[in-house]
Amino acid sequence: MRSRYLNAGNLDGFDEHQILEMLLFYAIPRKDTNEIAHKMIKEFGSLEILINSAPEAIANRTGVTLNTAVLVSMVGDIKNLCKTKALRGVKLKTAEQVKEYCAGLFKKDLMEEVFYVVCLDAERRVIAPIEVARGGESQVTIRLSALISQIGVLGAKYAVCTHNHPHKIKKFSMDDMDTTIKLRAGLASYKIKLMDHILVCGEETVSMSETKKFKF
Repeated sequence: MRSRYLNAGNLDGFDEHQILEMLLFYAIPRKDTNEIAHKMIKEFGSLEILINSAPEAIANRTGVTLNTAVLVSMVGDIKNLCKTKALRGVKLKTAEQVKEYCAGLFKKDLMEEVFYVVCLDAERRVIAPIEVARGGESQVTIRLSALISQIGVLGAKYAVCTHNHPHKIKKFSMDDMDTTIKLRAGLASYKIKLMDHILVCGEETVSMSETKKFKF
């Protein structure tokens, strides 16, 4: 399999399970990884979903070691990191582009809430996403004063906040609304406009501005 890859110089023509089989060899040497690769992809449905899942979820659902699960999950993280860096300087012109960008910040099977603020310049080009907080399955705690100062240092003129709901409830909580109000007020003091709050629930996204319960 490795010789085939080296001779081809790319992965064209490889099935998903063959790609995974070759990757797994580096975590599980001297063992036939074909059966394990088939099992993992069958459990998650596709290689794309698998590599974008959290290590703990991969280990628990497929029975591989955490070491193996970390290797597989890191592939997705590396891919997403490169994608995020490639989008720096790219304008987020539409609501759909904002949603797609925010969704790309989260792993599909992430079992804890993570809160980001995406900083944009005056032309609404991406400066950088800031991971603000990471917590349990129910909520995160945000230190607003330190966050707002950090965003100001980056020279942001606009911002979008986004977080996930591991429980997949596609509805903003009262805490979400309260945090958004406080964040918007704090950013306004630095003349930074909060454009939206995007909730990510697995494959779906919800825009707070589109709920019409909150004016941006």
